[in-house]
Amino acid sequence: MMKATPALPILPRSLSRALIEAAALFALLTSPATSDSQTQPAASALNNAPQQPSTIRVTTRLIEVTLVVQGKNGKPIAGLQKQDFTLLDEGQPQQIAFFSATATPHLPRRPLPPHFFTNRSELKGEDPGAITVILFDALNTAWEDQSLARQHVLRFLKTVKPQDHVAIFALTTELLPLHDFTQDSAALAESMSRFSPRLLAAFDASHPEDFHVAALANDPLFQRFQNRVNEANGEIADAYVFNRFSTTYAALVAIANYVAPIPGHKSLVWVSGGIPIQLGLDRIGVPDRDDFRFDNSSPPGTAANAGMSGLARILNRANIAIYPIDAHGIDVDDSPSAFFSRQDQRDTFRLLADRTGGKAFYGTNDISGAMDAAFEDGRYVYTLGFYPNHGVWDGKFRQLNVKVHLEGAQLRYRRGYYAFPDRANDDTSMKIDLQEAARSPLDATSLGLNVKSKALPRSTPELVQLQIILDPKQFLLQEADQRRRGGLDLLFVQKGSSGDFLAAEKQHFDVNFSPREYEFLAKVGLILQRRLSIDPASAELRVLVRDTGSGSLGSVTIPVQKLLH
Repeated sequence: MMKATPALPILPRSLSRALIEAAALFALLTSPATSDSQTQPAASALNNAPQQPSTIRVTTRLIEVTLVVQGKNGKPIAGLQKQDFTLLDEGQPQQIAFFSATATPHLPRRPLPPHFFTNRSELKGEDPGAITVILFDALNTAWEDQSLARQHVLRFLKTVKPQDHVAIFALTTELLPLHDFTQDSAALAESMSRFSPRLLAAFDASHPEDFHVAALANDPLFQRFQNRVNEANGEIADAYVFNRFSTTYAALVAIANYVAPIPGHKSLVWVSGGIPIQLGLDRIGVPDRDDFRFDNSSPPGTAANAGMSGLARILNRANIAIYPIDAHGIDVDDSPSAFFSRQDQRDTFRLLADRTGGKAFYGTNDISGAMDAAFEDGRYVYTLGFYPNHGVWDGKFRQLNVKVHLEGAQLRYRRGYYAFPDRANDDTSMKIDLQEAARSPLDATSLGLNVKSKALPRSTPELVQLQIILDPKQFLLQEADQRRRGGLDLLFVQKGSSGDFLAAEKQHFDVNFSPREYEFLAKVGLILQRRLSIDPASAELRVLVRDTGSGSLGSVTIPVQKLLH
């Protein structure tokens, strides 16, 4: 029988709920637990794990690149395999060590067998859901444009698919959460309808009208005075633009930090009037556009000092593709100043989209159509992972190039990465990864995972037997001495109806296959068995599996009511 899970530590009431949950889960993770467990491959090919396994620890820098692959008709292309892609880092071919695909559109719906749970959309018979954050930007959008854009957003929210996970934020002089991640389109529309367009002084002050008196246009003295007034107003406007940029930068970083623990590809749909990338210049195409900074006198780490490159790096680390949508639509003003201002703002959109693998939408009045296209991008993605062999981790931007061996295919992905070292793949990283995935509002899908449950009758407390079914081809294994070695970290988390953690048990399995064993298990699957005691107050059980080689995660959340009946 399994030892009872230790009681949660008592923490001060003043701590936030998130901190309490994190501390409680950490305590549960680090506490020992014993239970009846069994590793059962489809054949007796897997060596039994020792009581105290010697885990393989490797310090690696895994770079993941998510791609959208479309045909000439703009529709996603499904069914591609790892061998269909070629990946180059600064022109040098790289070995693709990790591959996953969520490109399985147009599948017939079919119910899952009883007591069978999965995070794989193709087994559920549904399109892969998009994980998307919508940011409605009132800070950088004219009041009249906000009204139209809000109508388009409301119209689109009513069409959100049941499998999509969507969160909504609004940006004024601060970031306002309107609704956390949900699959309820009615709740999303209701939260957006409660947000009214804002007439913000910060926007008006950064768009001053020129001071001009036509009757005194021929007076040289007045002309000099008029120019000085307009120059002063322009400097004041630049200061307001700078403040808007800093606020927007902080908001985008906050969103990135919020969704970073959610594994896999995320999309950020940013409905905005845009921010100019230059100040006080009626020209475009400055040589240092990619590394643009407002000024270099700001303290390190601030928005002004970090610039667009720093923002793109933060978004990339959170695996977010940004989809800016111009809320202004088609502009009929064809004056030189309007042209340069419009191009400048579009350059900002294009830069962030290109750096993160998204797409910028402008020059259209169909905002809801642009949002639909952004969602479709995030619904069908491929992920390639590789371990760079250049050995130079100096923080500089490195160019990536991905090719697919399919005529007519169009690719969209981030065009590079900043060569900052990742953290080591050690026990601390494992615990952090599992904790974040356990607290995430969504299941992790980078590792395909199936769970079959069986309630054991006449047991006190109530016991369930779980079979965790995995495809070994997903694992990143080290090959040496005619063996394929790696490891799996498992976590079983029970939550109450209010979302509080009641119990958490972790387990590690060493993987050690001969080529023959691996070939066999790759065909029939690997099954891990585990018995769990269910806390009477539990509302849901989350099963998590982490591949120690790649760090990829998979999780399945099971309602306890379905688990026991």
